Amino acid sequence: MTDQLSPQKSKFETYQTAKTRLKKIQSRLTKLDDLSPDLKKLLSCKPGDRCNTEACPVCLRQFRKQLPLEAVRLGISDGDWTAASIIPADMVYPKGKLRDADLKAIRKRVSKWMDRSKLSDKVVIGGIDISFNTRSNVPIGWQLHLYLLIKAPCTEELKQQIRKAFPASIEAPRPYRIKAVASGSFKRVLTYSYKSGFYCRSQFEKSDWLKRDGTPRVKTRSLSLKSEQELELLGWLAEHAIGSRLILRNLRRATPPGCKNLRFSPTAPLGKLDDGLSPRSKGRKRRR
Repeated sequence: MTDQLSPQKSKFETYQTAKTRLKKIQSRLTKLDDLSPDLKKLLSCKPGDRCNTEACPVCLRQFRKQLPLEAVRLGISDGDWTAASIIPADMVYPKGKLRDADLKAIRKRVSKWMDRSKLSDKVVIGGIDISFNTRSNVPIGWQLHLYLLIKAPCTEELKQQIRKAFPASIEAPRPYRIKAVASGSFKRVLTYSYKSGFYCRSQFEKSDWLKRDGTPRVKTRSLSLKSEQELELLGWLAEHAIGSRLILRNLRRATPPGCKNLRFSPTAPLGKLDDGLSPRSKGRKRRR
């Protein structure tokens, strides 16, 4: 039986939770001097005048809420989906250098990987996640990674296609995690794919727990970011309009990043997508 993915961490946060997180961020920013224009925009975010940046928990929550609604509207929420967590090569940035991470360039790179692979005719939705990684308490840096949902059954063939499409980081102990999305879990997993919480991932070797080749296994714990790490991340996220971490294949955003309303539209003829849109959605499109 195929492993299934139904993340326990994907319980959707309430508006009050997001509002409280934003207030804590704003309270901290008021104590700092020489804020960037982007952080000043985050500081002034309020009802009726939202900042619509990736750094804002409230704006991010609103964006994430719309992801499954759009999938349902297009008729792609049903059927088999596969979730893939991927740590790609060359996406690590040292502490203090996170601003060198160009999201637009990274999205183009990911798009090219899919263009050249057997995933090119599949519907893909997901996001770019980020964490600050350490190994045996030694800082590695900011690691960007992908969390993608692929509209196809989770077969060994698909797993191989994913591994061939995305070059893996040689530093990651397990660069690919690929599982089927459990029945009835698509909406939760989709919102989980576009993360709203960011952590420090602390890796350490377990000398008393060995692999078959005799080398120690690596365990990973998620810890809260330190103060200076959180500030660096906030500054970088605040530079980007909401939705800038979104990865799409055979779909496109009909609304630009930063727009509070999210709309998708197919980029390929519906009948030519491999296990793409449902017959119900195809019929709706033909009647228009």
